Amino acid sequence: MPAEVVVAGSGVSSSVPTWETLATADSVLNCVRHKLEDFPLQDRITVGITDATATTMTVNDPTIFAVGQDWEFDDGTNEWVRIRGPNPMTNPVQIYRGQRGTSGSQHTAETTLRNNPRFSRVQIQNVITNVLAGELSLPWCWSAQSFSITPSATHELYDTPDDYERLIYAVQKSNATNEDTVRYGARGFMGQVSYPIYEEFGLPSAVSSNSMALRIQSFQNLTNNGTVWYAARGTSSTIRAGIMAETLCTGAALRLMREKTIPRSGMEQGELPNPIETARSAGVLSSIFADERNQLQAVLNRRWPLAPKRW
Repeated sequence: MPAEVVVAGSGVSSSVPTWETLATADSVLNCVRHKLEDFPLQDRITVGITDATATTMTVNDPTIFAVGQDWEFDDGTNEWVRIRGPNPMTNPVQIYRGQRGTSGSQHTAETTLRNNPRFSRVQIQNVITNVLAGELSLPWCWSAQSFSITPSATHELYDTPDDYERLIYAVQKSNATNEDTVRYGARGFMGQVSYPIYEEFGLPSAVSSNSMALRIQSFQNLTNNGTVWYAARGTSSTIRAGIMAETLCTGAALRLMREKTIPRSGMEQGELPNPIETARSAGVLSSIFADERNQLQAVLNRRWPLAPKRW
């Protein structure tokens, strides 16, 4: 009986399919804003801010700024600034740095500024992360990724990446002289599985660094490395453009609306959200999200079907 030792050590590296287009972080953020109809006044700085303590900035149109307004830099620094002058407003605009609990940061020229967005960039980012870990976790959504294994004649267990969730299949070139391949853990010719893979969870740390491994009891050959395709937990950096990104945007917008996250500060009385309209909008989004999530699951099951569980 082979020893219970994982062949690959900790830190198994994985990769995303190069032929699939990933959605950018900004495109997902803007999609969420669009679904929430969160279109605040915006402008851009025309000169980079290289000093995190600088108290002025040069903008494209200073006339749209007013003393007391809060603006957010939409560049990932999450900094907010408050306008303090001059009056009438001209360049350079005078600002208080690091407002709303943020810190002063450097900003490149052409960075977008948003005036009191209903939801800040960091709020949307946090909700996106929560939706991926909740409403869009398995079995609704997964990211297909791969890693390589080296066959062993003495061991059966093979370590998995930290983001491993479920097996899709493994493939190995049958020999060095042709293009024939052998699949593991998936139905092959006439629906037969010649080389099964067993997923083992809850392993002691002495066996696997992340408590899970794949048990492969036999290989077609020990010459060629195998490639394991698996379902990884979705993250903001592995979201595919298309139905996956669209579903994530809808789910994030729905959660933000339901949580009634802090409304835009400085809203006039007549601008306050109507609770009835908010509830109606949430209901519509909920229905759309349910449909999109079902579509996403169907697409993934056709493209990257999960292998039957083998314990």
